[in-house]
Amino acid sequence: MRSLRARTAGSALIGAVRRFDAKGKQIAKNEALPTLMKLKTHKTIAKRIQVTATGKLLKRKGGQDHFNSRDSGTITRKKRRDISVSARYTRNILSLMPHAK
Repeated sequence: MRSLRARTAGSALIGAVRRFDAKGKQIAKNEALPTLMKLKTHKTIAKRIQVTATGKLLKRKGGQDHFNSRDSGTITRKKRRDISVSARYTRNILSLMPHAK
């Protein structure tokens, strides 16, 4: 991956262009370009949370695995629906899913 400051035409550098690393230090011509870390998705968050088209985050209601017969009918019906994630956690969750909308 080429430096952000390097001007390119296709895959070749144009003329005598200076190349810089992430800290702003100049890179010599024979020195290899630094590679940036990949942005990776936190898989457990991606499996548990869905991003809607409008940008809201939805998650499943907890406590659905067992012991549901003792719950009242209203609680059982509420458990069937997805609930939206609090706005306070939205930024943190989206930072764990960099490729989400």
